[in-house]
Amino acid sequence: MLSPHVKCIGRQLTQLSPYSPAALGSRVKYLLDTPETIWGCLDSKDYLEASRRYVRSAEVHRALMGHSKHILARFPLLQHQWPLVKKFRWAGSLSNRQLGGRWSGG
Repeated sequence: MLSPHVKCIGRQLTQLSPYSPAALGSRVKYLLDTPETIWGCLDSKDYLEASRRYVRSAEVHRALMGHSKHILARFPLLQHQWPLVKKFRWAGSLSNRQLGGRWSGG
C-alpha cells in the first residue's frame, strides 16, 4: 500500500502541465544533450539509434516552438542549439543503408 505522501507525488506528476518549468526544463535538456548522444551513437556505429534520437529531438523542438516567444525568452540557448542538432539529419540515411533499405521508419 502506498503512503499518502507517495500518492500525493504521483497525483502531482500526472497533473504536471507539459509546459510547466520541470517539463520544459527536461525537454530543453533533451535537446541540449542530443548532439553528444548522436555523436556517441555514430562512434559506436549505431546509426539507427542516432536517427531515432534525431527524429525525437525534432518532435521535441517542434513542440517547444509552438510557444516560441515564451520558450525562447526563458531558454535563449535553443536558438543556437537547434542548428547544431539539425546538422545530424543525414544520420537517417546512414541507418537506412545499415539495414539494407528495409527500415521504413515505423
